[in-house]
Order: sequence, then C-alpha cells, then structure tokens
Amino acid sequence: MARHLKRRKRGWYFQLDIPAHLRKHFEGRTRIEQTLSTRDEKLAEAKAKHLAGEYKLKFLALEGVPDARQALARDLISSRVGLAT
Repeated sequence: MARHLKRRKRGWYFQLDIPAHLRKHFEGRTRIEQTLSTRDEKLAEAKAKHLAGEYKLKFLALEGVPDARQALARDLISSRVGLAT
C-alpha cells in the first residue's frame, strides 16, 4: 500500500504532510487530505502516487528549483489543451 493512502469507511483518501517552510503557501495547513473518489485499492494507489508526484513537484517549484517550475508550466499547458491524462 502506498504511504500516502488512508482508508476510511467509504473509500480511499490521499494524504501528504506539507513541509513547515512551505505551509504559508497552503494557508498554514500542515497536511493535504483529499478523497480519491474510489473504493478500489489499486486505483486509489495509482491516483495517490500521481498526486504525490504533483505535490512534490509543486513543493520543489516553490523552493525555487527551475526545472520543477518548467515542468509545472508544461503540465499546465498540456492540461489546458487536453493533452494531459
């Protein structure tokens, strides 16, 4: 099971701790938690890994890593034109 998965009564949730120095960018929250909208464990695991990658890329971009910023920009452009999956 992926470490970012949490099972609740009605399905699976994603959770990720926000680094202390970046919490100001997330309204002071210490953790990101969101539903994965599925009861299937394998699908939830795949979705959690995808979300973890996205958030970690955002963390790196907020820390000023140029490659991470470029990757986020590419992802944003791809999603706007319907190329992202």
